[in-house]
Amino acid sequence: DVFGTGLSYSSEDNSNLAFVKRRSTIHRASLTFEARSEITGEDATKKYLAGKYAVINDLVETLAGGARIKELVDNAIDECSALQNLRTAIYECKKNAETNMQDPSKVTFWLKRGLNYLERYWYLIVFGAYVVCESPTGFRVTFTKWMRKRWSLRRMLTKLSLD
Repeated sequence: DVFGTGLSYSSEDNSNLAFVKRRSTIHRASLTFEARSEITGEDATKKYLAGKYAVINDLVETLAGGARIKELVDNAIDECSALQNLRTAIYECKKNAETNMQDPSKVTFWLKRGLNYLERYWYLIVFGAYVVCESPTGFRVTFTKWMRKRWSLRRMLTKLSLD
């Protein structure tokens, strides 16, 4: 399930591999999290609430029409914010991790949750690119096949961090 887990693998081995990779990313992020706060205060808040995380910026630059696609996704997120605003949720997880640095288990919990939300946000933007690309053809290509042709996009997920 792409939007539930952030990954869509068909075999259990691949699913386990994805879990190991995700745990490794969370561990790396938790180890280096403290040293990554270059922007502080109101500017940082605006940046992160706007969804300007490094992996999202890389994705927007990589996709044809990426800025417009992100804008469309952000508008959809804002329209559904009565339920949850995904960009706000990511930022709140980041802030909760920062404020609980004395408790490693809380930092890991908030980083894991924040990274899961960020991965969902990343996939929403990628899915938006798929819709923009395939809607003129009547969606002759499934999202899974479309992603297989763009395998390099998934490499970005190895750089997933709350920066």
